[in-house]
This record gives sequence, C-alpha cells and structure tokens, in this order.
Amino acid sequence: RNVEVGDSVHFQLVWNDVKPYANDFKVIGKGNILESDDFFEDEFSEKSIGKIIDNVTFTDINNKTVSLSDSDGKYRFISFIFTRCPMPNMCPAIIIKNRVLAESFKEIEFILVSFDYNYDSPSVLQQTYGSIIEEYNNWQIWSSLGRIDDIYSLVRQSGGNFWGVENNKIGHTLSSVLIGPERKILARWKGEEWKVNQAKIAIQLYIK
Repeated sequence: RNVEVGDSVHFQLVWNDVKPYANDFKVIGKGNILESDDFFEDEFSEKSIGKIIDNVTFTDINNKTVSLSDSDGKYRFISFIFTRCPMPNMCPAIIIKNRVLAESFKEIEFILVSFDYNYDSPSVLQQTYGSIIEEYNNWQIWSSLGRIDDIYSLVRQSGGNFWGVENNKIGHTLSSVLIGPERKILARWKGEEWKVNQAKIAIQLYIK
C-alpha cells in the first residue's frame, strides 16, 4: 500500500555506514496535519497577517489593570515605546504619529505599550506622557511592569523585538499593528519611518 500525506505509519530504520534507509512501512491510521505556518509557532512567535493576537494584561497610567480583550469589538492600533529611549527620532516619532492618527480616527483605540518592564511604572508613564494623551478619549498608555511574559508575547506577535532591559542596555526593533474587533492582525508597520498618510489610507480601507 502506498503511503499518503497524513498517514500515521510504523517503519523499520536501517542504519549502516554506507546509506541508511527505511523500509517495511505499515499504515496504522491517519494523523492530524498541522498547517505549515503554525508548526513552529508559540506565544512568542510573530503572527502573520490574518492571525489572532493573544490576550495580554498590563496596567494603565491610572494604575488600573487592563487586558487587550477589554476592547474586543473595536479596532485597535498598537505601538511600543519606553521612556528612557535615547534616540530622538524613534520613540518620540512613534508618539507623534500615533497622535496624528488618534485625531483622525476617533473610532479606533490607540494603545502605546512600554516594553521597559523594570522602569516604566504607571507613575513614570503618567509623568512622561500623561499630559500628551489626556485630551484623547481613544488613546491609552500601558505599563508592562511585572508582566514580562505578556509584553514579550505582545511585542513578538506584533512583529517587533527587544532586549537588554535587565542591564538597562535596551535594544529593540519596532512594529505597530492594526488589529480588528477579534484581535486579528490587519496590517503591520515595521520600524519608525513609516508614513502617517500611508497608514491613514490603509486604515481607512480596513475599517470601512
């Protein structure tokens, strides 16, 4: 009998110094076929467009526990920052772009999350960014203090990365994502050099 994709088989593996080979294949049933894109995925893997972001929990600048699932049913735009960023064209640029988008799309929740889980407490974020977002009902900033697994999961699933928090030598790659009402990734903007006008056009297409 021929072996087909999805068959569960027993076989004999013959190992020798010339050419190892397998024989005596016996089909014993059907196995579950995994999607190739999902085979190596875990909670810390980048999610492709169309995949669902896992639920995560943080603390907002008012010291209230918040979960991503709290805003299920809405479109959300998620970006990442940290207050000790030494690069004047990185985190500040992300904040400015989020502000422009928050003004343009009142129906979308804009969420900035700090990945500095050692230093960026709710009070630090409040002192640094509170005055910037206070006039916006659709803009939040979250602290990852004490939520290492949650922040690493969200950053990686969004397509970014960070390292060096424990030694205060933070490095990172940035990524912003637009997710739908069910936390499905609709679009992704990597780095900090993406254009606001291009993001506006894309967002308008997705939320129609």
